[in-house]
Amino acid sequence: MYQNVQALPAYTSAIVLGTSPQLADGQANDYFVKRMDAAAKLYHAGKVQRLILSGDAHIGSTTAYNEPLAMQNALIARGVPLHALQQDGAGYRTIDSIRRVKHVYAATPVIIVSQAFHNQRALYLAQALGVQAVALNAPDVSAWMGLRTALRERIARIRLLWDVYGAGAKE
Repeated sequence: MYQNVQALPAYTSAIVLGTSPQLADGQANDYFVKRMDAAAKLYHAGKVQRLILSGDAHIGSTTAYNEPLAMQNALIARGVPLHALQQDGAGYRTIDSIRRVKHVYAATPVIIVSQAFHNQRALYLAQALGVQAVALNAPDVSAWMGLRTALRERIARIRLLWDVYGAGAKE
C-alpha cells in the first residue's frame, strides 16, 4: 500500500472502488471526495492510462443511484478525460470488483484506489483471487465521520473470511 502517488509503479490500469457520493443527509461524502482526488492525482501523475470505476449502479430497484457515473463526473471535473474512464456498474461488493478487474477487464497488474482500511481488504482478496495488485491509500476522514464506516468494515472483514475460506473465492 502506498500513500504517495510518486512512489507507485506505473501500470496500465487502476480500479477505483466505489462509495456513495453523498451521505444520507445530502452532504458530500468525504470518502468519495478523497478517493476521487487520489484517483485524479494518480492519472495526472502518469501512473495509469485507464481508471476503472467500480461500484453499484443500481441499489435496490432504483436506477437513480449510480456510483460509477458519479465517479466519472467527479473525475472529469478534476480534469481526467472521458477516454481514460471506464464504468463498471457491477461492483456491488469489493470481491465483485476484484473478480471483474481480472476476468472482465484483464487489468492485472492493477492499482487499487480507496482508503487504507478498504485497501487492506481489497489486497487480501486480490491475493486470494490471483490478481497482482498494489494500492494507493486515499486520505481517511475524521474519526467522527468514520465511526459508521469502521463498524461496517468489521462486518465486511468477517464476510471476507467467508468469501475466501467458506465460499471458496479462490479461482
